[in-house]
Amino acid sequence: MIEPTTVCTLKCKHCFHYRYDKKIHFTYEHLSLENFLIILKKIKKYALLIELYNYGEPFLNKQTPFMIAASTRAGIRTRISSNMNVPMDDDYARSIVEAGLYRLTCSIDGHTQKIYEKYRENGNLALALENSQKIISWKQKLKARYPRMVFRMLVFEWNYKYIKEAKALATQYGFDEFCADPGAYTVNGQKVMWNIEKQCWQPGSSRFVNQNQTIQKNTKQPCEWLFNALVINSNGNVLPCCFPYERKAEHLSLISNSLQEVWNSPEYQATRLYARGLQNDREHVLTACKYCTRL
Repeated sequence: MIEPTTVCTLKCKHCFHYRYDKKIHFTYEHLSLENFLIILKKIKKYALLIELYNYGEPFLNKQTPFMIAASTRAGIRTRISSNMNVPMDDDYARSIVEAGLYRLTCSIDGHTQKIYEKYRENGNLALALENSQKIISWKQKLKARYPRMVFRMLVFEWNYKYIKEAKALATQYGFDEFCADPGAYTVNGQKVMWNIEKQCWQPGSSRFVNQNQTIQKNTKQPCEWLFNALVINSNGNVLPCCFPYERKAEHLSLISNSLQEVWNSPEYQATRLYARGLQNDREHVLTACKYCTRL
């Protein structure tokens, strides 16, 4: 996973952008194409898939299509998840298709502006649909197989009754796929998740605890992120997974260090040993993992 930019124009209620603190959270910046190519050169022998997104809006970085194209030339598939709320002209939409993007998930949580903006604050439903339509149109004109266009709806208390309407909208605009997934939210100070089947909020699980709390591991399996994936922030610094959003969680830079130096660093090795139950020293694990309930 490589983050083209940490910048986002929306203020979704369950995202750190909603309560952004520049002293704590990731610095807002774009990944340059030059640095992306440095990273790509180091990982291309090992990478099977690059997800060009994390917490930022990838299409705010005008170099993103070039990153997709470079990955395609290297034989690596790319996926993007986007809120589609960016200025996008016809040429930019065409460049996304021609670059060879494999899958584009468009996050659209409702069929009306009133429902949509309840979660995606500052979002414009008409713009999201217009941009999606441009890419779909170019895909058809160029007779391209990809990107596979996905309409993704996060389901909450205020929109669960309108899943059928959202699905109909996806069909109307020519999306290849529609999916409705449980939405995470905060109600009365408590983290909750919408249960689509039972149509009610249920307690959400916290990925991290603070340093004064007892850590209770919530899975018997070692965290898979430590063994098969990397997250690379827009400044080139590495994170062990996609969940942290504070600067203190960042590890070594993949721009100034080799992949081997990062992947096999003492902290990474200590974290993997701890995750597998082969040692009990939690003090020397990766900073991002110290207070994680998956470790």
